[in-house]
Amino acid sequence: MGSAALNTSQQVGGSIGTALLNTLAAGAASAYLVGKVRPRPTSRPRRCTSYTTAFMWSSLIFVAGAVIAGLVLKRGNLKTLAGTPEVVAEPISASA
Repeated sequence: MGSAALNTSQQVGGSIGTALLNTLAAGAASAYLVGKVRPRPTSRPRRCTSYTTAFMWSSLIFVAGAVIAGLVLKRGNLKTLAGTPEVVAEPISASA
């Protein structure tokens, strides 16, 4: 049940993220073409502007996520975070 919820949230998050970045790239391409009399025969500058905008926003999202994760997650090694007590071995007596 938990695995299904995790997979579903990853799929939904991925599709929303792709749609958001596509919207930003299309907006950047449209903004680049505003005021241009006639687009050039190649659309390289328009594509470069839209790709640069989408990459900038995605990198900002990743940096914000890294900062938030750094603030939220606890510091320490795995044993400290798991809270497992250390087991001390008892000496074996020879009188048995």
